[in-house]
Amino acid sequence: MEPPPLNSRSITYQIPRNELISVVYGRMIRRPRFIRALGLCMVAAALFFVAGPRGHSVAGAICLFVVLLPVFAYRAVIAKVEKSQHLLGPKMLTFNAAGCIFTGSGQRQEYAWNLFKVFSENAGYFFLQFTADGPAVIIPKSAFTPAQLVEFRQYGNAVNLQKQA
Repeated sequence: MEPPPLNSRSITYQIPRNELISVVYGRMIRRPRFIRALGLCMVAAALFFVAGPRGHSVAGAICLFVVLLPVFAYRAVIAKVEKSQHLLGPKMLTFNAAGCIFTGSGQRQEYAWNLFKVFSENAGYFFLQFTADGPAVIIPKSAFTPAQLVEFRQYGNAVNLQKQA
């Protein structure tokens, strides 16, 4: 194993299964694409309902689909997490001005900051995305010291500034 790059900071973390499922599901159902799909289905249901009695059953089926879609999405997230056990294992993140290195589950992945397209955060996590609408690398803020939080946030915000330029 190579030594960490100069001037780098390292953290270790592990996201519990239920927490990971909750975070991934929450991000999935808040995506504009998911919300638009549900909205379009509801518009279609309304149009079928207004079309007359023959359209009522179709409208009901579409409404049932809209109600069940979040349940199916939740089950899909659970299946993905169960299938990808490497997501649950302990990880080490080493970061500096050049990029970050993720080590865990027998894998080592190095990324320059410019490979990330979106950096975002919520109260408990940082999210690094390779595409604007794709899945994210999830990093818990609880793994950072206060000084590391500030430094990591600066690097992440630079990703967003680079995207805007």
